[in-house]
Amino acid sequence: MFCDYDCGQEANYQLKNGKWCCSKSQNSCIAVRKKMSDAQKEAQNRLEVKTKMIEVQNSREVSQKKSKSQRETCSKLDVKEKMSKAAIETWKRTEVKEKRKQNMNKPEVKERKIRNMKISLNTPQVREKKSKSQRETCSKLDVKEKMSKASKEVHNRPEIKEKSRQRMLDGQAVYMQEFIKNPSKPQVELFKMLQQLCPNPIMNYPIFYRKKWNYSIDIADPKIGLAFEYDEPYWHKHKGRDSLRQRRIEELGWKFLRYEKLPTLEQLKNDIMKKECNG
Repeated sequence: MFCDYDCGQEANYQLKNGKWCCSKSQNSCIAVRKKMSDAQKEAQNRLEVKTKMIEVQNSREVSQKKSKSQRETCSKLDVKEKMSKAAIETWKRTEVKEKRKQNMNKPEVKERKIRNMKISLNTPQVREKKSKSQRETCSKLDVKEKMSKASKEVHNRPEIKEKSRQRMLDGQAVYMQEFIKNPSKPQVELFKMLQQLCPNPIMNYPIFYRKKWNYSIDIADPKIGLAFEYDEPYWHKHKGRDSLRQRRIEELGWKFLRYEKLPTLEQLKNDIMKKECNG
């Protein structure tokens, strides 16, 4: 079977129109391609097509000349001043301002603006310029003094102080203490011994009370209600503050075991049994 489009080749594919063709598409057939090229040449050789092409070419030349003359006129100083004045006057109009606001509030415009800003700010040249200018401005003495003065004024405001205090009472202080990566060696040794004796010892255990105060116990086991503190001389200088803290936590049902020196495993075991028996 030969191709239905008279190319003389063997037909291998049946098309959607029911005809058989030598290629998967009729446009790929040699005979069809030849017919299309001949028709295109005939169309280009017509007078009306030639005249249209000449008109288009002439219009392009005219537009190029016009744009060149416009650039030349716009580059003049007096023309620039006139154009800037006219632009300022148009931007001052209320209807133009309203239209601009409406256009800027459209979600697609906002998304496009944010996307373009991200692209422009993420370029390495812009980053280098920005960081360089920031370093230069921040390195000036008067700028440093102004920044420190402004930050002190902000932090010394009573509402800011109250907010930070309330934030610390709500648990930020205890949350920050959870990230302490370097507890003292005696505290770590005490924790290792308590892991052998207690069911669930936790280091830096947080204690909250109705947003009035919050504390962090060195080591605590909530299952048996025991709190363990290692009184290091550097961190436990204020005995009155420590006693108030202990009293408040004991009012919630906790029992305390304080050590100024690291106990032995047997001593620690006896102390835990005594506290449990007394409870």
